[in-house]
Amino acid sequence: METFLIEIDQSKHDFFINLMNEFTFIKRIETLEPENMPEIYAAIEESEKDIETGNFISQSDIKSEYLIL
Repeated sequence: METFLIEIDQSKHDFFINLMNEFTFIKRIETLEPENMPEIYAAIEESEKDIETGNFISQSDIKSEYLIL
């Protein structure tokens, strides 16, 4: 399962929530409040910089470290 962070225009919020509720394969896990967004965007920017500079651990390294097959 993948997790996505999306931003919905307030005018379409209720429509989108109702649409999501129609699909059993979508699980709503959290609603982000606007006051939390600066920290989230900062974390995303930091992650992107780490990726650009090669400062990350590959999935295969994590799997081998934790013996995930």
